[in-house]
Amino acid sequence: MTPCPLVSDLSQADAEDPQSERGPLVFAETPRTILLVGALGAPEIMSIANYCDQLHRGGQAALHLNMAGVTDCHRAGLDGLQALAAGPSTMTISISGARWGQFMVLLSRAPMLEVQDLCDSVRALIRGAPPSIAGATGEPKLA
Repeated sequence: MTPCPLVSDLSQADAEDPQSERGPLVFAETPRTILLVGALGAPEIMSIANYCDQLHRGGQAALHLNMAGVTDCHRAGLDGLQALAAGPSTMTISISGARWGQFMVLLSRAPMLEVQDLCDSVRALIRGAPPSIAGATGEPKLA
């Protein structure tokens, strides 16, 4: 069993009442950065989504996810990151630190018919482009 990635909140804004039922208060104008470490799959995405909901309830308006410490991003991780960044959430979520090496296992195991779309999604994530324009970068398609 792979351990969940370490999620490290780099913000200094949550020094309020830790015993509050809703969790610590946050300042909406303070950007938050979460450093993701380890493998990123469905359980980790669910934890991040739940944390985003908690932050939003506390008044947080923006969140930055730094993927620099991710060692392996599974299909559920890629899909989840895209959903978080483009989702109907009222919180703005930005993502950085993505590298091709984090997706190599996913790409090497994907069915050939899905590889191009996966590469487009990864490319958009690496560039920080909104997932809705993945594949519209003007780059040549894989043969």
